[in-house]
Amino acid sequence: MSTDDAEQIDALIELLPPETKLLILALRQFSKQQSEQLAAQNELIEKLTTEVKSLRRMLFGRRSEKMPTMDEELRRKGPQPDQTVDGEPMPQDERGRKRELRRHARRESEPKRKANKEARKELPSVDVEIPVAAEQLPEGMTRDDFRVVGDGTICERIDYLPGRYVRFRYILETLASKDDEHIIRATPPPGVGKAVKYGPGIHAHVVAAKCGDVMPLYRIAKWLARAGIPTARSTLCSMFHRSADAFVPVYDGLLAEARSDKYIHADETPMRVQAKGGCRTGWIWTMVASRTVVFRFDSSRSAEAAEALLGEGVGYLCVDGYSGYNSSTKDGRTRSGCWSHARRGVFEALSSAPFAEELLELIRELYVVERETAEAGELGTAAHLERRKQRSAPILDRIDEWIVKHSGGHPPSFPLSKALTYLSRQREPLRRFLEDPQIPLDNNIAERQLRIIALGRKNFLFAGHEEGAQNLAVLQSVVATCQLNGINPETYMADVLVRLRAGCDVEALMPWNWAPAATA
Repeated sequence: MSTDDAEQIDALIELLPPETKLLILALRQFSKQQSEQLAAQNELIEKLTTEVKSLRRMLFGRRSEKMPTMDEELRRKGPQPDQTVDGEPMPQDERGRKRELRRHARRESEPKRKANKEARKELPSVDVEIPVAAEQLPEGMTRDDFRVVGDGTICERIDYLPGRYVRFRYILETLASKDDEHIIRATPPPGVGKAVKYGPGIHAHVVAAKCGDVMPLYRIAKWLARAGIPTARSTLCSMFHRSADAFVPVYDGLLAEARSDKYIHADETPMRVQAKGGCRTGWIWTMVASRTVVFRFDSSRSAEAAEALLGEGVGYLCVDGYSGYNSSTKDGRTRSGCWSHARRGVFEALSSAPFAEELLELIRELYVVERETAEAGELGTAAHLERRKQRSAPILDRIDEWIVKHSGGHPPSFPLSKALTYLSRQREPLRRFLEDPQIPLDNNIAERQLRIIALGRKNFLFAGHEEGAQNLAVLQSVVATCQLNGINPETYMADVLVRLRAGCDVEALMPWNWAPAATA
């Protein structure tokens, strides 16, 4: 209805009797309320429909319907080779092109396959000589009719032999002086603790199984029983917590090392803890540095919990948009944002706003720059920073323009509105990577470290108490740091458990300084 029509209707209403005019005004007010209520209901219906679609996609959707990783996106939409592996033009037919793409993929994976082959050569080798069986000889001939040719043909086969658990019986020699004044008994080899009948190897085995392979203790008990060592779950629990107590000095060193790093990542995830009357929610926090991964348990998700983990330091902190990190970036540390979180929100909005694919393409272009830099071997260099300023900065400007253009077009509860709000509020942290080539685009490294905690929630469900949750964090830190530094955590822990009790220098036992006792 135009403004002129509305004015004419209002003029006619003024000519009506007072009773009729009051009735019309009441109906107008009622109609307005109904329209507002209908608009609110439509907004709620649209919001719930979007959430249901998202949940159905997560639970039942094909992999193609779920958000692909950025590596998958770059491979799928990146430049395709225009030549075959042999240097000839790519075939035009679809079947031939797919075959050549598979050959290209195989060539790219060749270094990894060679490395795996070299690693297998380090396996213990057992030579078994197999003679020619009598039934293989021609009829009427014996071995005397043949001579051995060469050293034999080698046929290799990698197999699995069940692991062995050994019971060591240390027979301690006892000497008595002839005058019966002195009795001396030989000292047993160092162990994990006084009167502990389980050695450091099995302690490390249990810890690596739970923290590295996410096996709950009752499954480890079954595993040991099959190997001929029936062990109570309470005994395994004691081994786990005893190991955590021993590794506290190493954990403190890992925490100090991570806090001193210039570039750190942080994230958090819930962890259920058993309490009176049920379970309550605690939080496992993680901090990832260049050569250290640290986990810490806290009963809350507050800013104080973030400060307790991060401590004081100078440099950059890469996190998502959670406000709990605000106080940790007031002094000393500068916050950098996570484009992976931003991309996730935009992807969730595609079902209700398909045109948001344009924004996803712009975000993908940022990662294309990083991929090309990595292929050129320039990551973290001055050339990398220059490439970001020349190519990534204009992309960020286009993203800002897109956000301004499409903001305000949807209700605040819509997925696209939430995604654009996140991008707007995180604008400065998300542009921080233009300042330093060492700053990554996202916080994926911290999220990957927390996956093991998420798997643990599914497998062993909860921690028995807060002290147990912190013990899990301590040992998880040791295992994750070993893996980050390319060290077998089981070998490391079996050696360090004994040397910690012997009073060795903790700095020499840090994973990046550690050398096995036999070669130390």
